[in-house]
Amino acid sequence: MKSCFLFQVLSYLSIDPVRTVVEEGVVTKVLPSGGGRINKNIFFTPETQLESNYKPQVEDVVAFEAIENYDNNCEWRCLKMVMCSKPQQQVAKNRVEAVVSNGRAVEVDERGIVIEEVPEIHLENIGDKTQIDIKIKNTNTQRHKLLKTIIPVSRKMSQLEVLTPHVDAQIFFNPGHEEIFKIEVVGKMCGYWVEKIVWKFGGGLSIERKITIQVGSDDVDLTPREVFSQRQPRHGLRNGYNVDDYDRKDVDVIRGGALMRSSGIAPKVIEQYLVPQHLKRLIVHAKDKFEAEDKVFQAYPVLGQPLNLRTYTGIFHNLLYIEEIQLWVDFRIYDRNEVFFKRQDKEYLSLEVDNVAETRPSLILGDIIRITSPYSTQRAYEGYVHKIEKDRVLVKFERNFQNSYNGEKYNVTFNYSRGNLRKLHHAVGKILPHLGDCVVFPTKVELKPPQIDVVLNDQGDMVDQMNGRELSWFNKKLNEAQRRAVRNVLRGEARPMPYVIFGPPGTGKTYTVLELILQIVTNIRHARLIVCASSNSAANLITERLISCKILLPGEFIRVVGLSAIDRNSIPEHLHPYCGLCDISLEGTTSNEIKVTENGLKMHCNTKFLADHKIIIGTCQALGSFMAMNFRPNHFTHLIVDEAGQCNEPETVIPMCLISPEKGQIILAGDPCQLGPQVLSTIAKDHGLGVSYLDRLLERFPYEKNYDRYEHGFDERLVTKLVNNYRSIPSVLQLYSDLSYDGKLVPTINDSDSDEIKFLDRFKAPLPAANRPTHGVFFFSNVGENRQQSDSPSWMNPLEAANVYSLILKLYKLGIKHEDIGVITPYKAQVQRIRFHLLNTGDEKIPKVGSVEEFQGQERNVIIVSTVRSSKSFLEHDFKHSMGFVKNIKRLNVAISRAKSLLVIFGNAHLLAHDPNWCHVIRYASANGAFHGELPAQISLDDI
Repeated sequence: MKSCFLFQVLSYLSIDPVRTVVEEGVVTKVLPSGGGRINKNIFFTPETQLESNYKPQVEDVVAFEAIENYDNNCEWRCLKMVMCSKPQQQVAKNRVEAVVSNGRAVEVDERGIVIEEVPEIHLENIGDKTQIDIKIKNTNTQRHKLLKTIIPVSRKMSQLEVLTPHVDAQIFFNPGHEEIFKIEVVGKMCGYWVEKIVWKFGGGLSIERKITIQVGSDDVDLTPREVFSQRQPRHGLRNGYNVDDYDRKDVDVIRGGALMRSSGIAPKVIEQYLVPQHLKRLIVHAKDKFEAEDKVFQAYPVLGQPLNLRTYTGIFHNLLYIEEIQLWVDFRIYDRNEVFFKRQDKEYLSLEVDNVAETRPSLILGDIIRITSPYSTQRAYEGYVHKIEKDRVLVKFERNFQNSYNGEKYNVTFNYSRGNLRKLHHAVGKILPHLGDCVVFPTKVELKPPQIDVVLNDQGDMVDQMNGRELSWFNKKLNEAQRRAVRNVLRGEARPMPYVIFGPPGTGKTYTVLELILQIVTNIRHARLIVCASSNSAANLITERLISCKILLPGEFIRVVGLSAIDRNSIPEHLHPYCGLCDISLEGTTSNEIKVTENGLKMHCNTKFLADHKIIIGTCQALGSFMAMNFRPNHFTHLIVDEAGQCNEPETVIPMCLISPEKGQIILAGDPCQLGPQVLSTIAKDHGLGVSYLDRLLERFPYEKNYDRYEHGFDERLVTKLVNNYRSIPSVLQLYSDLSYDGKLVPTINDSDSDEIKFLDRFKAPLPAANRPTHGVFFFSNVGENRQQSDSPSWMNPLEAANVYSLILKLYKLGIKHEDIGVITPYKAQVQRIRFHLLNTGDEKIPKVGSVEEFQGQERNVIIVSTVRSSKSFLEHDFKHSMGFVKNIKRLNVAISRAKSLLVIFGNAHLLAHDPNWCHVIRYASANGAFHGELPAQISLDDI
């Protein structure tokens, strides 16, 4: 028989919660109702008491009072909440009050355990050691049992080690019992680090303390100042240049000393397209960029209108003018007052210009030098730059002045050659009448009969359906996406609309372009190809691949170069026999004799000579000279633009103006998710010149992405996206595939016995032990200070630079070669600081250290990224000026996609986590056990 007992509450005096807590935390969720969560396990309601006029927002750092309350999948309910004045690190859990004992702050935690606060620890250098004592006392009347002492970071990476008592020692804390824990602190990495010690007691009680460790100092400048110095304002540097000085009509200008002046007649004249002086004054005389932008848009309202058929030429002409004005302003860095020339020899006069070979914007052959007497400006002598050496420029003037000069002082002004700018303007004005709106502003696909009626059979072979002939693959290793791209281009059903080959990093875009070139010239009768790229290096690569495949004869293709590219050694000598400089003269007005230098470089290549080649390769700018030449109408049938995402639209339009409007086909190969065009003027960049033609097409119908409609994401009559990645191990690839490529990239490097995985296994010893041995992305969160030298606008982080250097030394000890490592950092000062450390090792060869731009198109087994920034106040500045990595997904994508086996990132995670893309990177490293440091508040362990 069971007994039942009924209880009834007769009355109550008060109701108190079992536990209360007063802490700081981060708002992680806000509901439309007004409620939300703090730190994932504390909920607040619309009834929660808030300070006046405060409305909670996600990521707010708040102080709150909460009581234990198991509801809404949470353990605590917030009663009061106050917005903190600034973000702070989350305080240790279960803290309720603070007292002072013997002059030291101690914190009394629940159940009477008192742990002394640990002061910040400072170590001068890596390898330095110190010991600290942490006293723990039980002030309760109840006994507690310590089960274990835990340092959450692995012993290899932690800078803390518990000496006594042993971490596994179980100790009874009777009432009043004290225990001293001796901790050794060893500096392993520079910067500010926060590590934890956790004491686990019986009854589910865990108490943690954070220990702040600073290794090294920001205040010690370890690097000589001359390493960082920009070219100093020396005697003779000119200031306050008047925008009208150069264009004065009352000056007698005596010109001479041109590099190569053809004696022939140009068949077509390209206009001058001079910058309007009114526009120049608006920009140069403005107080800042914002005032300049306002005034320009008031005076030239077309710039504020959408880009369309009506506004196209007006917008791009004005953007090019604005870009040229910025170039003019930047060129004033070369101007000098009261300087003299040295007579190098009978041929040249020499002017000293410190570090001219490294100064930007670059002086190039053919740039103009104008000199005037300090005492009279009525006469000027104008000459040309003929040679550029490390610290001097060799120039030529009119013959009489050149021969009679005797050391007199002159004021010197440099100016750029305008030839390339004129080509851009000419192309902008010509493209719409030449190819029409179906190419410049395509809106629908109008199908034409295929050039070649090819299909892919089940075996991946390409067959011409007209005659059943099988077209052999020149590269039989092409994957399925690459073969589809080649098939689609050969069919060309949507021509003259451009065809896009979207090639993410490491997906074999260049091999696809090479196959296309060979297939077109082999299978399309009378095809004449222009193959161009944004840079000499990209054009060189295509030339080298055509040479190495040994399918075409040397006379079937030619690499057109400019004289300045030869002078800057931008064209390797082994390519010279395949290169030529063009002569725009009309046939019959010169000797038409092709001269060949000792290295095989062909000089004075005229129209007839060039037209005999099936393939002409060059940069967009170099091939712009063809617009002044007299090729037959419809001569060029196909255009391939490689790295099209790096060309501004007028650059891409230059070779498009050369293509046959009747039977021409345009192929754009590139990646819109990597770096775009390099533009000097922020006004021009922000209003259209920073967007490539490739980018613009892929953002509009019918080129835009649509995975719901198309199996491969795009209309394959217009776009093929390559997805098979041959560069990175799967763990590295997944990071940038998810960030920039919709998670669609497919690894071809296996995770078990590939060379890249073996490389990772050999050199990962200095890094945290990740959850998987094949994980290759690591993040070190360290806090340093971003600093500037007084004579440089660039930024550095000395402690972060020291950590990069320390890691490279550890890799060296494991036997890594310098060419396996690349160091990417966004600021020149940080580049110089890291290089200085590395050069101090005494090795002549060091890893390449450079900006993102210097690494585009390259790869390394190990990529180390130094983000530099440690101050939130500069993030918006970086964003506005396209500096650094934060809020610039293209820069971030290029940096992390260079790595084959190992990617190591140094940065302040608490700062970078304000950017959602960086938050993804940090979360990815943390989820894989490859994050070292304290996780930022935006990322909780529950998320990973």
